[in-house]
Amino acid sequence: MRRISALAAHLLTGEGHVWLIDADDPAWSGPALPRETERALRFASPADSRRWLRGRVAIRSVLFHYGAARFAAIGRDTNGAPTSPVSGLSVSISHSGSDVAIALALCPHIGVDIERIERIHDSREIVRSFFDTAEAEAMSTIDPRIYDRAFLFSWTLKEAALKASRAGLMAPLASVRAPLVVSPQKRVRLVTEPSDPWPAPPSVGRTFETKHCIGAAVGDVRWRLFHAHARRLMPIREAA
Repeated sequence: MRRISALAAHLLTGEGHVWLIDADDPAWSGPALPRETERALRFASPADSRRWLRGRVAIRSVLFHYGAARFAAIGRDTNGAPTSPVSGLSVSISHSGSDVAIALALCPHIGVDIERIERIHDSREIVRSFFDTAEAEAMSTIDPRIYDRAFLFSWTLKEAALKASRAGLMAPLASVRAPLVVSPQKRVRLVTEPSDPWPAPPSVGRTFETKHCIGAAVGDVRWRLFHAHARRLMPIREAA
């Protein structure tokens, strides 16, 4: 029987871990499971197929440090959400371009979402149509130069929360109300409501930013960020 790793032991203290992966790193190239190869063939772009496979290799490498077998498959539940090969370990995964994020925790409801930092031509229309009135009013006060960044922080918080409830975008975005966030925050309080038949998502999250993406993780834990490199796994140093 494998001993519990130091990383897994930290989850027992109420931490949640978000691992950030660069799927353009060729060092993540490696053997894929047959199911993974089959899915990769569905991508229209060879680059996207290659990134997805490298991401799966990296995710399995991370999970190995939490007790999974080296080639353990990542399953899916009835709603299509990923399931962990480690009993009691919750997992959420998000992809955007070459960036991959995987969130891990021992609480049952967690979610992670990342989105590419780029100009979003219809962000204001999305806010008017799908955000809560108070959120839309707060967004209207934002400097236009950082509007899209603020939108992405709010959007990823909402998506991560809806993933945590297992509803995904089948539940209305307005069932999660996010505060105005314009920079990475270690702890963010959300206002969430149930959306039948799904429960209310967790009300605690955090936001983060990489070179190419803005993201958020939601779950009732203390979130920490890590970089997963092919030769080493390391925490991201953050200001107190």
